[in-house]
Amino acid sequence: MGYENVGRVWTLESFTQYLTTIEKPDWCEAITLHNTADPSLADFPNGLTLSYIENTRDYYINELGWSAGPHLFVDEDQIFGMCDLRKKGVHAKSFNRFAIGIEVLGSYDSEDPHSGRGLACWQNAAAVVRALLGWLGIEANEETILFHRQEPDAHKTCPGTKVEKGWVLGLIAAATVP
Repeated sequence: MGYENVGRVWTLESFTQYLTTIEKPDWCEAITLHNTADPSLADFPNGLTLSYIENTRDYYINELGWSAGPHLFVDEDQIFGMCDLRKKGVHAKSFNRFAIGIEVLGSYDSEDPHSGRGLACWQNAAAVVRALLGWLGIEANEETILFHRQEPDAHKTCPGTKVEKGWVLGLIAAATVP
Protein backbone atom coordinates (compact mmCIF):
# COMPACT_ATOMS: atom_id res chain seq x y z
CA MET A 1 0.00 0.00 0.00
CA GLY A 2 1.00 3.62 -0.51
CA TYR A 3 0.38 4.94 2.98
CA GLU A 4 3.79 4.29 4.52
CA ASN A 5 4.15 7.73 6.11
CA VAL A 6 0.80 7.89 7.92
CA GLY A 7 1.72 8.55 11.54
CA ARG A 8 4.79 10.64 10.71
CA VAL A 9 4.54 14.29 11.72
CA TRP A 10 7.36 16.74 11.13
CA THR A 11 8.28 20.33 11.75
CA LEU A 12 10.00 22.04 8.84
CA GLU A 13 13.38 21.38 10.47
CA SER A 14 12.76 17.68 11.11
CA PHE A 15 11.24 17.25 7.63
CA THR A 16 14.31 18.81 6.01
CA GLN A 17 16.47 16.44 8.06
CA TYR A 18 14.27 13.48 7.03
CA LEU A 19 14.86 14.28 3.36
CA THR A 20 18.61 13.74 3.88
CA THR A 21 17.90 10.14 4.95
CA ILE A 22 16.00 8.98 1.86
CA GLU A 23 16.90 8.64 -1.79
CA LYS A 24 15.20 11.05 -4.17
CA PRO A 25 12.84 9.50 -6.72
CA ASP A 26 13.87 9.47 -10.37
CA TRP A 27 10.28 9.92 -11.58
CA CYS A 28 9.51 13.26 -9.89
CA GLU A 29 9.62 16.45 -11.99
CA ALA A 30 7.10 18.68 -10.20
CA ILE A 31 5.02 19.42 -7.11
CA THR A 32 1.23 19.59 -7.28
CA LEU A 33 -0.48 21.82 -4.72
CA HIS A 34 -3.97 21.17 -3.40
CA ASN A 35 -6.14 22.51 -0.61
CA THR A 36 -8.15 20.35 1.74
CA ALA A 37 -11.27 22.53 1.19
CA ASP A 38 -13.18 20.28 3.60
CA PRO A 39 -11.84 20.60 6.25
CA SER A 40 -11.45 24.33 6.24
CA LEU A 41 -9.32 26.41 8.57
CA ALA A 42 -12.43 27.03 10.65
CA ASP A 43 -13.02 23.27 10.97
CA PHE A 44 -9.53 22.77 12.45
CA PRO A 45 -8.78 25.88 14.55
CA ASN A 46 -5.75 24.16 16.10
CA GLY A 47 -4.39 22.66 12.88
CA LEU A 48 -4.54 19.19 11.42
CA THR A 49 -4.54 16.11 13.63
CA LEU A 50 -3.16 12.64 13.23
CA SER A 51 -6.67 11.21 13.56
CA TYR A 52 -7.76 13.34 10.57
CA ILE A 53 -4.89 11.90 8.51
CA GLU A 54 -5.77 8.35 9.58
CA ASN A 55 -9.47 8.88 8.78
CA THR A 56 -8.54 10.36 5.40
CA ARG A 57 -6.36 7.34 4.62
CA ASP A 58 -9.25 5.04 5.54
CA TYR A 59 -11.60 7.05 3.30
CA TYR A 60 -9.17 6.83 0.37
CA ILE A 61 -8.81 3.06 0.83
CA ASN A 62 -12.35 2.02 1.75
CA GLU A 63 -14.49 4.57 -0.10
CA LEU A 64 -12.40 5.55 -3.11
CA GLY A 65 -10.39 2.35 -3.50
CA TRP A 66 -7.13 4.27 -3.89
CA SER A 67 -3.86 2.38 -3.46
CA ALA A 68 -2.19 5.63 -2.32
CA GLY A 69 -3.05 9.27 -1.62
CA PRO A 70 -1.27 12.61 -1.59
CA HIS A 71 2.24 12.58 -0.19
CA LEU A 72 1.91 15.30 2.44
CA PHE A 73 -0.64 17.39 4.34
CA VAL A 74 0.50 20.79 5.64
CA ASP A 75 -0.98 23.21 8.14
CA GLU A 76 0.58 26.33 9.67
CA ASP A 77 2.97 24.44 11.94
CA GLN A 78 3.40 20.85 10.87
CA ILE A 79 3.82 18.46 7.97
CA PHE A 80 1.87 15.22 8.09
CA GLY A 81 3.04 12.28 6.02
CA MET A 82 0.79 10.02 4.03
CA CYS A 83 2.60 8.41 1.10
CA ASP A 84 6.26 7.58 0.71
CA LEU A 85 7.91 10.47 -1.13
CA ARG A 86 9.88 7.98 -3.22
CA LYS A 87 6.70 6.40 -4.62
CA LYS A 88 4.00 7.80 -6.89
CA GLY A 89 0.91 8.94 -5.04
CA VAL A 90 -2.71 9.53 -6.00
CA HIS A 91 -3.78 13.18 -5.99
CA ALA A 92 -4.27 14.54 -9.55
CA LYS A 93 -4.90 12.03 -12.31
CA SER A 94 -2.64 13.46 -15.03
CA PHE A 95 0.08 14.54 -12.59
CA ASN A 96 0.40 11.43 -10.39
CA ARG A 97 3.08 9.87 -12.57
CA PHE A 98 5.52 12.79 -12.24
CA ALA A 99 4.54 15.01 -9.28
CA ILE A 100 4.54 14.88 -5.50
CA GLY A 101 1.13 15.94 -4.12
CA ILE A 102 0.73 18.29 -1.16
CA GLU A 103 -2.56 19.18 0.53
CA VAL A 104 -2.66 22.56 2.33
CA LEU A 105 -5.21 22.98 5.13
CA GLY A 106 -7.97 25.41 4.17
CA SER A 107 -10.81 26.22 1.81
CA TYR A 108 -9.35 28.93 -0.39
CA ASP A 109 -12.42 29.64 -2.47
CA SER A 110 -13.83 31.26 0.67
CA GLU A 111 -11.00 31.58 3.21
CA ASP A 112 -8.18 34.10 2.87
CA PRO A 113 -4.75 32.69 1.96
CA HIS A 114 -3.15 36.15 2.16
CA SER A 115 -3.46 36.82 5.91
CA GLY A 116 -3.77 35.12 9.28
CA ARG A 117 -3.78 31.35 9.47
CA GLY A 118 -4.30 30.99 5.74
CA LEU A 119 -1.08 32.84 5.05
CA ALA A 120 0.73 30.84 7.75
CA CYS A 121 -0.39 27.58 6.11
CA TRP A 122 0.79 28.74 2.69
CA GLN A 123 4.10 30.00 4.07
CA ASN A 124 4.72 26.62 5.69
CA ALA A 125 3.70 24.86 2.47
CA ALA A 126 6.05 27.10 0.46
CA ALA A 127 8.95 26.19 2.76
CA VAL A 128 8.09 22.49 2.40
CA VAL A 129 8.02 22.88 -1.38
CA ARG A 130 11.35 24.71 -1.34
CA ALA A 131 12.89 21.92 0.76
CA LEU A 132 11.49 19.29 -1.62
CA LEU A 133 12.73 21.14 -4.71
CA GLY A 134 16.20 21.45 -3.20
CA TRP A 135 16.21 17.74 -2.40
CA LEU A 136 15.04 16.90 -5.92
CA GLY A 137 17.38 19.38 -7.63
CA ILE A 138 14.48 21.17 -9.35
CA GLU A 139 13.91 24.93 -9.81
CA ALA A 140 10.55 26.48 -8.89
CA ASN A 141 8.72 27.78 -11.98
CA GLU A 142 5.37 27.63 -13.77
CA GLU A 143 6.06 24.09 -15.03
CA THR A 144 7.38 22.57 -11.79
CA ILE A 145 4.77 24.06 -9.44
CA LEU A 146 1.37 22.80 -10.51
CA PHE A 147 -2.09 23.46 -9.16
CA HIS A 148 -4.65 20.66 -9.11
CA ARG A 149 -6.99 22.84 -11.16
CA GLN A 150 -4.45 22.71 -14.04
CA GLU A 151 -5.07 18.98 -14.40
CA PRO A 152 -7.20 18.64 -17.56
CA ASP A 153 -9.82 16.35 -16.00
CA ALA A 154 -9.98 18.06 -12.60
CA HIS A 155 -12.93 20.45 -13.06
CA LYS A 156 -11.94 21.95 -9.68
CA THR A 157 -10.69 25.27 -8.38
CA CYS A 158 -8.14 23.53 -6.13
CA PRO A 159 -6.06 24.89 -4.41
CA GLY A 160 -8.73 27.61 -4.39
CA THR A 161 -9.70 30.61 -6.49
CA LYS A 162 -7.94 32.97 -4.07
CA VAL A 163 -4.58 31.25 -4.61
CA GLU A 164 -2.57 32.61 -7.55
CA LYS A 165 0.47 30.90 -9.09
CA GLY A 166 2.71 33.99 -9.12
CA TRP A 167 1.97 34.62 -5.45
CA VAL A 168 2.83 31.00 -4.54
CA LEU A 169 6.06 31.17 -6.57
CA GLY A 170 6.95 34.32 -4.64
CA LEU A 171 6.30 32.55 -1.31
CA ILE A 172 8.54 29.67 -2.40
CA ALA A 173 11.32 32.05 -3.43
CA ALA A 174 11.11 33.87 -0.08
CA ALA A 175 10.89 30.72 2.05
CA THR A 176 13.70 29.96 4.44
CA VAL A 177 14.64 26.32 4.78
CA PRO A 178 16.87 25.03 7.59
